[in-house]
Amino acid sequence: MFMFLLLIGMSMTHQTTIIVYRLTDKRIEVFSWKPQVDSVKPVMKWTAIISGIGVLF
Repeated sequence: MFMFLLLIGMSMTHQTTIIVYRLTDKRIEVFSWKPQVDSVKPVMKWTAIISGIGVLF
């Protein structure tokens, strides 16, 4: 159970990289990028505010 929760915790706190493989006629192409963090900031801010109010009540 500890290892399972540890893996879930690490997946939530560590950034991930998206990797995509594309097959062409001659080779396999690999593309990778990190998700845009700036788009998540407003969602996280409002989630924290709403849950903070919920904890106070």
